[in-house]
Amino acid sequence: CTKYLEELAGEHFSSIPTEGFKSLGLALSAYASFSEKMDNGFVRPTVLPKESRRMNVKNARNPLVENPVPNDIVYDGEQNLFLITGPNNGGKTTYVKSVGIVQALAQAGLFVPADQAEVSLVDNLYTHFVSPDDITKGEGRYKNELRRMDNIFENATPYSMVLLDEPCGGTSHEEGVEQSKNLLEGFDTLGCATYFTTHMHSLADEVKKDTYESARNFHAQCKKKLIGGGIKYTYKIVPGASGKSYGKEIADEMGLSSKDIKNTIRRNARENEFTNLLRGE
Repeated sequence: CTKYLEELAGEHFSSIPTEGFKSLGLALSAYASFSEKMDNGFVRPTVLPKESRRMNVKNARNPLVENPVPNDIVYDGEQNLFLITGPNNGGKTTYVKSVGIVQALAQAGLFVPADQAEVSLVDNLYTHFVSPDDITKGEGRYKNELRRMDNIFENATPYSMVLLDEPCGGTSHEEGVEQSKNLLEGFDTLGCATYFTTHMHSLADEVKKDTYESARNFHAQCKKKLIGGGIKYTYKIVPGASGKSYGKEIADEMGLSSKDIKNTIRRNARENEFTNLLRGE
């Protein structure tokens, strides 16, 4: 069961056609192995026709995560393009995977990990999660990403769901931003439910300017620690842009500030007797 849920979360495939949901439902019938009891954090969803184009889920949880933090999932025909920014390990990817898990379980006729759920059917569920296994021989990451995006636009409809985890990361920052803008414009035109995680904060600025009619900013919330510095993750996905990815704070916590790196090298040099070979020492 876990294998199927991991695939569902986007580790090994990019789309689930409508007819695939039937076999998926059979495969996931064993999902009681991780839910244990239907009254333990799972609820029967209200399933709506695909024409409703909406999802309203209260306190959705990712069952593949230990002690998951609940988050709401909401979209409709007017607001259905969500740009999610925030720090690494802040919960962006886990949240997007939980959206797909709730959708597929509901569509398969199963209980979902949430307190309350209204879920429209979709005709396809497309995903893009970076995986080394997806890079075919002789094809770099960026070309692979573009090929997958092209496949989505060739097949997706306003009744589809698309989950994208940091697309356009296989090229320079500037080119990645420009291509991401093209993607956002395309999904805004198409009108399907789209969840798009990124570290490209200039994209959030475009959303703030209402460049894309259906787009809204969300971010993985975190707070600076009052004692000891660093940041504290809440794993809550909340409205608004994050403004930064806290890369420096995370690096400092991991002991990779400039000072920490030099101290580590010096300690290693003393232990292995190559201090005389260090530059500037």
